[in-house]
Amino acid sequence: MFKSNPFKNIRRPLISLTGGIASGKTLVAREFARLGAVIIDSDKISRKVCGRGTPALRRITACFGKGILNSGGTLNRKRLGHIVLSSVNKRKALESIVHPAIISEIVKKLNFVNQNKIAIVDAPLLFESGLARYMDKVIVVWVPQKIQTERSAWP
Repeated sequence: MFKSNPFKNIRRPLISLTGGIASGKTLVAREFARLGAVIIDSDKISRKVCGRGTPALRRITACFGKGILNSGGTLNRKRLGHIVLSSVNKRKALESIVHPAIISEIVKKLNFVNQNKIAIVDAPLLFESGLARYMDKVIVVWVPQKIQTERSAWP
């Protein structure tokens, strides 16, 4: 997906945190933050770069149509999810729009973190996006699928 290393100019160890849904990744991230690490949350960045009026949202709308928007012009993630989950090509089209925007924001944030602090990129789709190959260390939070299922059924 990336023609060159998007992190090539970052002069710090690149550490990432990943894990499946309901694996406990948020708890682990909170503990790292409590210990002084700066957590860069790619899910929050995704919401920001796909916010109303952003270049990424304009490109997503051009690709998938205005039917993926809520009445206020914000992204209807559920509608878009139904579209991209039905087609590998549509999912890849979305990723080609969103991933570069997310990576750009992650790089910006990494550049602003004090060099004396540990920065951890919280990226649920680290392997799927191809970013794992650029990381110096990858922390994977894992639990058995049965526990994930039980946790995700919580209200």
